[in-house]
Amino acid sequence: MIEILQGFREELALANDEFAKSPQGYETFIVNFWDHWIQSHFARMIAQSEDFVQTNLDALGVFWLSQPNDVIKAGVLTNVAMLRSRLNDVKINRLSDLGS
Repeated sequence: MIEILQGFREELALANDEFAKSPQGYETFIVNFWDHWIQSHFARMIAQSEDFVQTNLDALGVFWLSQPNDVIKAGVLTNVAMLRSRLNDVKINRLSDLGS
């Protein structure tokens, strides 16, 4: 996906260069707008994903705490706690090399 997005950015740069060469041409700054938008878009996607995981781990915990004590409940609550403790282990490509 990063390659596709980088290729799209390169096409915007080519279009900008061609437009700037035309008789009424000028710098469009479309690449700058793209860079800003794509970084903001991915930051929002990451935040929403992290919120989704937290919200649903919370919901799982609440639901299973209200269930009768048994092996399944213990296993689920153990797994929820383990997942919660490992959330910082998830590495998200924040597109540091996209837009350069």
